[in-house]
Amino acid sequence: MPITRPDGGLRTSVADLARFFAAMIGGGEFQGKSILQEVTVKAMFQPQFVAGQVLEAVEDGENQQQAITWAYRTSGDGSTVVSHSAGDRGVTSHAYFFPDTGGGAILLVNTSSETESFGLAVRDMLRALLK
Repeated sequence: MPITRPDGGLRTSVADLARFFAAMIGGGEFQGKSILQEVTVKAMFQPQFVAGQVLEAVEDGENQQQAITWAYRTSGDGSTVVSHSAGDRGVTSHAYFFPDTGGGAILLVNTSSETESFGLAVRDMLRALLK
């Protein structure tokens, strides 16, 4: 059990998390079944700050807005990226969704590190998943 409980410690598989993720980006439905109420999904993705107002730890240059657990950014090509990432001792997770294309990726890693080389490796893994 994580020492920082209850802020972390979700135990899931990539397959189950992908199903939940698909339901969220599908308006609450997955494979024709209602998993989440549409009003709940809309609330989860509703930005909580006006344009130009971001969380203190986020640089304005990232062009980011924050919804409930989801960050919105505009990528270099002008497309929207919706993401969530987190980590704790020994774990790192990333989820990305691209509303313009309907694509996305989830990466769960059973290690964590603050080193630049680890960050670059995670970036490379995400790029491979998104191709």
